[in-house]
Amino acid sequence: MALDVYQPCLGGMPKKIKFCACAKDMLGDLNNIVEALQGGQRAGAMSLLNRQLELKGSRACLLTLKGVTQLQLGDKEGLTKTADEFLQAHPDNPVACSLSAIVAAADQNRDLALQQLQRALADESTEIHEVVYEALAAVAQLLAQTGEIVAARAHLMRMIDLTAESDTGPRELLMQLDGAANVPILLKQDWELAGPPSDAVWKDACEAALRYAERGAWAEALQRFQALADELPREAAIWKNVAILAGNLAQSQLSADAWRRYAALDEVALDDAVEAEALAQLLAEPDHPLIPEIAQTYHVLDTERVLERLLSERHVDRMNADLSAMGGEDAPAPKAAFWLLDRALPRTSEDLTFDQVPSIVGELYLFGRETDRDARLEFVTAKTADLDAKAERIRQLLAEFGGELQKEETIREVPASAAALTWRWRMPNDTTVAQRTALIEQKRRDINLNVWPDTPLPELDGKSPAQAASDPQYRVRLLALILRLELGGEQGKFDFDFNELRAKLGLPIRQDFEVAELQARRLSLVQMHLVPADQLPDEQLAALYVVAAVYRLPRAIRRLAPEVLRRPGLQETFSRAEVCHALFVLSKTPEDALDWLLQAQRAAVEAKQSPARYLLEELELRRVRGEGAECQRLITQLRTRHAEEPGVAQALYNWLRSIGAIAPDGRMAPPQAAPSPQAAAAPAGIWTPGQAAAPPAGAAKPGLWVPGMD
Repeated sequence: MALDVYQPCLGGMPKKIKFCACAKDMLGDLNNIVEALQGGQRAGAMSLLNRQLELKGSRACLLTLKGVTQLQLGDKEGLTKTADEFLQAHPDNPVACSLSAIVAAADQNRDLALQQLQRALADESTEIHEVVYEALAAVAQLLAQTGEIVAARAHLMRMIDLTAESDTGPRELLMQLDGAANVPILLKQDWELAGPPSDAVWKDACEAALRYAERGAWAEALQRFQALADELPREAAIWKNVAILAGNLAQSQLSADAWRRYAALDEVALDDAVEAEALAQLLAEPDHPLIPEIAQTYHVLDTERVLERLLSERHVDRMNADLSAMGGEDAPAPKAAFWLLDRALPRTSEDLTFDQVPSIVGELYLFGRETDRDARLEFVTAKTADLDAKAERIRQLLAEFGGELQKEETIREVPASAAALTWRWRMPNDTTVAQRTALIEQKRRDINLNVWPDTPLPELDGKSPAQAASDPQYRVRLLALILRLELGGEQGKFDFDFNELRAKLGLPIRQDFEVAELQARRLSLVQMHLVPADQLPDEQLAALYVVAAVYRLPRAIRRLAPEVLRRPGLQETFSRAEVCHALFVLSKTPEDALDWLLQAQRAAVEAKQSPARYLLEELELRRVRGEGAECQRLITQLRTRHAEEPGVAQALYNWLRSIGAIAPDGRMAPPQAAPSPQAAAAPAGIWTPGQAAAPPAGAAKPGLWVPGMD
């Protein structure tokens, strides 16, 4: 298709082709190049481009087409040279800046990529060049990959504003981020820039800055709002805009500082201040005091006698692990591995309370004599205040068969506060899943109410929550810390009412909204679960449920979904099976999960849809529960009724292989129930659909487990 002389210059120059010195005298040559590219003749197009560049010099339209061709060819080295030449010849050209941003993104140079993209977006042209759009995509991908969620979302939202419906890429990536269970809810929030009061003397300056922000020129807008903040440090709208724009640009510390300035202003409502402070804490976490995790090596004189002693001690528990996996070519596997417990392992779980469950103090690895190394015992533990007592226990275990400390080395460091609030358990083998869940909830409740309040925290300047609670200057910070705990519990399916903690510390509790309030306010994502679902009209209930599902808000879904299922007027709006499945995924216990999964199956059948997907998930759940007969029933049902459906046979085969139910000769063996969930350390989590009830016996993690490692 021939170029239209009235279309914008191909090279990003601010004129139509007919009036642009860049292209008006070479329209025929440009048409030949474009025709070659449209015909897939990229090598021919490159030859024509290089020839014209020799004749005409570094014209923007030629360099643009050359850069686009190199992008299509995947010629990063050539693109880098073209971008450099383009910038040197036309330093303010938006396409030149965009090509440079694409190269920087490919090099993982986040700051340069953002800087060059912002230079491109600062161009005041009414239309966005397609290369600028490609640069937006490259930078958004880089930000998502490097965990800059706020900035990635902002760039994707800008792409969605610019793109046609046919380009689904930005929407799909945004939905992935918003639906990810491991992305903190606070980072998914869409923040709206604030406008000025109608009578503000700074109204014109604010609106000018907002115009830059609207087209994605966030760096220019940020600079203007920072200047306003210097002049008007008590204006909440200005600080809010600084915080949002800095976040869009991945300037986390600046964004956090601005959110804190916003939260500290009297005109900001308490709920808004707490959310702003919580986001600030998340964006710029303070340096937490660290404690080392160490490995101590003790000399062993008689490996067999030491092994006998370790096996005979009730406060030492052998890991039922694959020891061969712990070795390598230059590091032989240990002869045996154990957990050192803080007390003797109870013989039974009957009448067991959470404070009677042994905690794992550390890990013991016994190595035999090697060609160039004596026998030894390695003890891995945290270097806490009771290290001397732990070392003395090792010496007592070794007694006359060793005990001399040969060396101590640091493996890594962990936050002291995380170590204080984390525990690892060894439960008796007869502990049921229900008992384990109850014990974990009791322990978590004790930590939240009795341990955390007395733990010094850097967010409170080294004070503990109990000490800071009575000081007004720490009120918002403390409420924000509790909100973050609450949100972490929500995403981790922890069942604890944090209003108990707020009440204990004398802080205001979070309460449900009245229906009338909902008409006058915009709910944030962290407030979605506070709506009275049973009092909402169908339309509002449906809208809120969609938001909760898209952003994966567990508490909101648990509150809204059952009401959605009860409403006759919403039966055609939502798939009953999908709503039940959403509740299955968020179930806190295997019993609840099974109930919702069975309801999803029935709903699918009633809707004349296949329940195979839900049967496959039930199969894993039944295995976790140790229900072998039910597993066999489900396998038979899937093989006889659903094997011809797309993907079902392969999914069943993959599941059978994953649990070892298909022998090496290809014959099927009876599926095994999940290993006893009590024969391993209990992490601070809780059973979730799709997982075993706990790590299998002996599946030890290397070193000390702390939140965030999994």
